[in-house]
Amino acid sequence: MKKLFVLSIVLLFAFSMNAQRFGVRLGGNFAGMMTTLDSRGTSIAPGMTVGLLTELGPKRISLRVEANWAQKGFNLDRDDDLTALGLGILNQAGSINYDYIEVPVLLKVKVFGPLYAYAGPYFGFALKAETKLDKVTIDGVDLTDPELTALGIVKDQDLFADDLYRKTDFGAAGGIGAQFGLGPIHLFVEGRATLGLSNLYDTEGEAFKALVASKDLLSDDNKKNMVFTVAVGILLGK
Repeated sequence: MKKLFVLSIVLLFAFSMNAQRFGVRLGGNFAGMMTTLDSRGTSIAPGMTVGLLTELGPKRISLRVEANWAQKGFNLDRDDDLTALGLGILNQAGSINYDYIEVPVLLKVKVFGPLYAYAGPYFGFALKAETKLDKVTIDGVDLTDPELTALGIVKDQDLFADDLYRKTDFGAAGGIGAQFGLGPIHLFVEGRATLGLSNLYDTEGEAFKALVASKDLLSDDNKKNMVFTVAVGILLGK
């Protein structure tokens, strides 16, 4: 996976050297997660994406390569009944946050007029992955009180700390858009769906194997990114 990511970066620079069009792209992400685990209390998390892009080939059928920074993850607000353990009702509210550098390699096809469609694979590398808890209560008792937080009872967690999650990602992206030319300047707006195809768990790592052995996870458990993006951008070139 890391070799594919490096190859994608090299491909981006190679296309940039001979690009007919290049530009920037800015958008909003609406991110979620597909998982085999209990997803109660999870919801779509808003985020941002910004990046550079280059296009090679005629406008009717061209190859677009991008390098984007993208925020992913999901929000969490769920209740768990722990009365059997003598603890009461546990509520956790917060978010799971990922920051990725992604390189989509997309085939772009003009449909008619200003409309176009595109699809292709993407390769990603995570810069950050963390659990951020905004509030934790048991039967209404706030465990995020500053004194309890200082004791380390409730704290943010680096998801890469124990090697349970992999830093690389791979998936498919596709969408539609409209592009309007003003001489050498082209403005565009587009919608995109991005679906992760690789498991975010490092299933070959010792941390995952230990959780499977303890029956806290199943060997086929998985988590995958899922994002819808609305973006605008500008292209320069003929």
